[in-house]
Amino acid sequence: MKRKYADRPNWTRILEKGYKQTYLNEPDFRGHLTLLTLKQVKEDLSVQYNAHVVRIVENGSEWMMHFPDEGLYAVVTTFNPQGEVVQWYFDIIKEKGLTEEGIPYIEDLYLDLVLLPNGEVFVLDEDELKEAWESGTITQADFDTAHATAAQLIERIRAGTLSIVKESKRYWDLIKSL
Repeated sequence: MKRKYADRPNWTRILEKGYKQTYLNEPDFRGHLTLLTLKQVKEDLSVQYNAHVVRIVENGSEWMMHFPDEGLYAVVTTFNPQGEVVQWYFDIIKEKGLTEEGIPYIEDLYLDLVLLPNGEVFVLDEDELKEAWESGTITQADFDTAHATAAQLIERIRAGTLSIVKESKRYWDLIKSL
């Protein structure tokens, strides 16, 4: 499993960054909220989902990450330099925690979801999840949990009940004001 840190300490694509974090205790979200500002990057990065090409890394883009206390997922909301959401990236996880310095991290369970602003949802890396299960890197329970978590998230996304998505702009404004 891959461990991912909110401050992305070893990401060589980033030449200059800013980082903020806070803890929120709101009715619709309780957990850590972080903001990684990509002030200067070595090179842009775009990803393709079917016919959609999405630039997720460029000078001035920002990655806001939610680490909910409940649930086996974390969400990266990617904003372009104009402050528009370009995608929500859901990592399905085995666990989350904090480093000794208090930086949130996740133990990635391979399976991911992407939600685009137009409402399209993409399931990613099912092959990696299956390979991890077949090789014994993860258990049958991990495999089943990853699929169940993804299915629950897709249901909540389609129902419009996921506050992390509905309130992205408010959360972004909140953490930027710190």
